[in-house]
Amino acid sequence: MSSKILCEIFNQKEIICIYNIYKNEDDLEKIEKCIHMVAEFFLEHNIQNKIKTSLWFHTSNPILADFTPSHFILLGKVNKVFSFISSQLN
Repeated sequence: MSSKILCEIFNQKEIICIYNIYKNEDDLEKIEKCIHMVAEFFLEHNIQNKIKTSLWFHTSNPILADFTPSHFILLGKVNKVFSFISSQLN
């Protein structure tokens, strides 16, 4: 897992929490995959902005019970975020 990718989306406190919650490398890679999927979506729509990707992860989403995707990740629910992103992109 590239900590550089995490630093582009999450603040230092969130990154510490992520590494405390996710001890499994597969889960950390899934977070990275979530970031890439959202970034690729914006890139396909000519929005090449890391800030937009970060904003998406930190904006309340009604489909996620008005929680932010980053909040779900910090609650240990990366699989739910991954499933949500996958379903929205299909």
